[in-house]
Amino acid sequence: MKHKKLIGALAGITLGAAALFGGNKINNQIKPEGKTLLHIKQIHLPSFSDCNYKQFTEVKENQEDIYRILSNLVDKGINEVCYEGIFEENKNLMNQSFELEKYVNNFSGNQYNSNITFSGSLSSKELIERGYRDAVNRLGAEGKIKVKTTEDKEKFDNAVNSVYEGLEKVLEKPSDSNKIGKGMYNAMTEEREDAVLNILSQYKGPVLPLVYGADHNFKDNIDKWNKKNSNKKFSLIEVIPRHMKNRGKK
Repeated sequence: MKHKKLIGALAGITLGAAALFGGNKINNQIKPEGKTLLHIKQIHLPSFSDCNYKQFTEVKENQEDIYRILSNLVDKGINEVCYEGIFEENKNLMNQSFELEKYVNNFSGNQYNSNITFSGSLSSKELIERGYRDAVNRLGAEGKIKVKTTEDKEKFDNAVNSVYEGLEKVLEKPSDSNKIGKGMYNAMTEEREDAVLNILSQYKGPVLPLVYGADHNFKDNIDKWNKKNSNKKFSLIEVIPRHMKNRGKK
């Protein structure tokens, strides 16, 4: 019953859905049918470089918005989250780490550090060591959510490798940068997004919260998917956190 009411709020008046998520922008991209893919657009720490303080502030504000969004979903009875970068091989390890961190925090009193300041730049590892956690990791350590697999490991590894290989090729032959960039983009977005739909189609439940990068857009992937899979259709709702600015416009 809770899930039915939630779908009604999401699929109905935009103001009602925005109120549910604390004023964040809601885009009803595909009419309600089948499973509802709730794409909560995130900005995460840089994967291939260090992070300066301005970048970190943007990430932190976005993740604090997502923390509130997910907390509202938890209150509605949804405590499993599909999370970017999680494949079957690391899902259980991450959920177990949530349990361990929850125990350590309860014992030591350690909590999320919301007051990290620094000059210059820091790596993601250094920020985590200083107490930074993104929304999913915070809620996981609080024992409120568990993560579900979203990624095909082969497609994920191919995407990462395509970035490194692409950057090397651009350095070797800058004149081919546009062609190389399209290949990198396809591996990082379209191939992974298609794999995400294939995995999520196997899950039960009418609402599937997906915390995934702001630069991803599942609309074209779902359009193609629904034409090929009439008995396993998705609808799509994008939740754009209030601090997102101009990100996520693919």
